[in-house]
Amino acid sequence: MVSHITIITTTYRHQHFIARTIDSILAQTYTNRTLLIGDDSPDDETWTIIQRYVAHYPDKIKARHHTPNKGIVDNMRFLIAHIPPNTNFVAFLEGDDMMTPDNLTKKLDIFAHNPHLGIVYSDIAFIDADDTIILPSLHAFRRIPSFKNQSLTMDEIIRLPLGPVVSWSNMMVPKKVLDQFPPRDCINEPKKNSISDYDFQCQVASSYPIYCIDEQLVHYRRHTSNTSWITNPHNPLYSLDKLIIFYYQEKLITDETMQRKRANLYATFALMALERGDKASAWTFRRQSRSFSLTSSLMLKLASVPFFFLPIARTQTIIKKIVKR
Repeated sequence: MVSHITIITTTYRHQHFIARTIDSILAQTYTNRTLLIGDDSPDDETWTIIQRYVAHYPDKIKARHHTPNKGIVDNMRFLIAHIPPNTNFVAFLEGDDMMTPDNLTKKLDIFAHNPHLGIVYSDIAFIDADDTIILPSLHAFRRIPSFKNQSLTMDEIIRLPLGPVVSWSNMMVPKKVLDQFPPRDCINEPKKNSISDYDFQCQVASSYPIYCIDEQLVHYRRHTSNTSWITNPHNPLYSLDKLIIFYYQEKLITDETMQRKRANLYATFALMALERGDKASAWTFRRQSRSFSLTSSLMLKLASVPFFFLPIARTQTIIKKIVKR
């Protein structure tokens, strides 16, 4: 039987990138697929561009524009409810990212040899607004382990630098797994939940074996719009802190894991505050990190110390270079 793949894409003000995103799906070597797009853009050309593609490929692309916008979780749940009934697998691609042409073929081949898997995913390369690669391998850069047909406990997942999968854009899952673990908002941020992918992978990877392809099959875009969260109190890392508390309250992780992860997060918050020139907040975050754990993320805590004594402009330049922003 030939498997059918549905690709789910959510968009929000992606007028400069959505054409390249769709083109990367149309260029896939695996052709038995459907693209579902949910557009949350209120006031740009994203929806106009999407409509042109739907008109040219009515059998391959289905799309809906939401007014008012739904937010990523409800947008995805809407699209999931409209997945064609013959779908066997579901892949995801955010509206500013791109797939390499062999993305679907290679992931489907892994599932063909390992039908019990819950997620097949890949490494990620970072690109800028002009498609230039600015980070060849996220996994190598952040030293993220490559899991091959492995199951993990929730504690093991939470202690990883970024989680085992990282993004919606590099995942493919069996439809039955998506039915079991639909995207959810367990931190009560329906419009701003930016960590639904992290929560999803935590649920699936702690229930099914997962498999990483050690190739950069996704080009994850870093640009002004999706890096501005560094100054936003609703950025993904703050949301992740809420999720860790939720997992701990639900007794899904141990006290030690919660303390270690929050120590890491608050050490990161300190660097973020230093980047935006707020040394007072940075010092508070650093102190809070130490209160969770003196030893966890010790190198990160020590690395932040010199920045308290450097000029803000120099600090911002160094941190942006380090994190590839």
